[in-house]
Amino acid sequence: MSIKIDIISGFLGAGKTTFLNEFVKNTDEKIAIIENEFGDMSIDSDLIKGDFIIKELPSGCICCSLIGNFKEAILSLIEETSLDRIIIEPSGVAMLSDIIKLCQDICKYSKKEMIINNVITIVDLCNFYEYEDNFGDFYLNQIKNANIILLSHFEGVNKNELEPIIWKLSDYNEQAYIIEEDWYLKRELNLKHYIEALEINRVVIKENLNDTTRIKKLLKSTTIDKPKVFTEEELKEVLELLNDKKQGYVLRGKGIIQIENGKTVHFDFTPRNYSYEYMNKICKTKVVIIGLLLNTKLLKELFLNEN
Repeated sequence: MSIKIDIISGFLGAGKTTFLNEFVKNTDEKIAIIENEFGDMSIDSDLIKGDFIIKELPSGCICCSLIGNFKEAILSLIEETSLDRIIIEPSGVAMLSDIIKLCQDICKYSKKEMIINNVITIVDLCNFYEYEDNFGDFYLNQIKNANIILLSHFEGVNKNELEPIIWKLSDYNEQAYIIEEDWYLKRELNLKHYIEALEINRVVIKENLNDTTRIKKLLKSTTIDKPKVFTEEELKEVLELLNDKKQGYVLRGKGIIQIENGKTVHFDFTPRNYSYEYMNKICKTKVVIIGLLLNTKLLKELFLNEN
């Protein structure tokens, strides 16, 4: 049987790792996961639950500076391990069209039979219009080149706002299968339905893929190692302050923080939306901020002790 390749894409903070965790816990397949983060420190790999092979490709982008590393990672996986599926979670700023081309090339020359199975893009409803306006084709590349589109952050829109976004997504990609329900909210009841949909609703990968690299040059990441210990109230205040343009235009923030009660929390930030949750395991504390025109000094002052 062929080794399946699934690509789970989505702009910064869309919910790729959350979906990946739900996807892999409902399968008994032999799976390897390739994780790529834009910054030089990996956080998402700490959040993947399950006994899977995980290859990390931090500090760069699969479709730019890590092309050789990416090909080597896949080829070494299929040579060293018997696998049913490889799941690729690229950086939120990756060009999906370029990743598809790379995977097509790998499938063509691999000694083992491999197929691109699903190309999934997760769209953050809460920030759709802002990203569409500010990032244009750079943002839309992931939407236009998916064969399945999932939606996230339903809490940020009402029903009247949802339908126009779905129409826009359909205009941008007429061939994609769009799952319009909140898959995360109903995951315990309906996830099997979603997974079956991912397996049977495939379309042919388009030959003429959209491509642009203009905005990527402006994106920067800031890594903060060993941030200070926060109270919950202090953490909330800092996450609110990330919307202040004095720090730059923060598109994505994520991290693992120690709270004064001795516990650790994982937080996620996107414009106009943030959340955090307590973790069941102790992990190294760290923060990664991604955005435009970032003021590194001010960002580090938010998360480090002032001494």
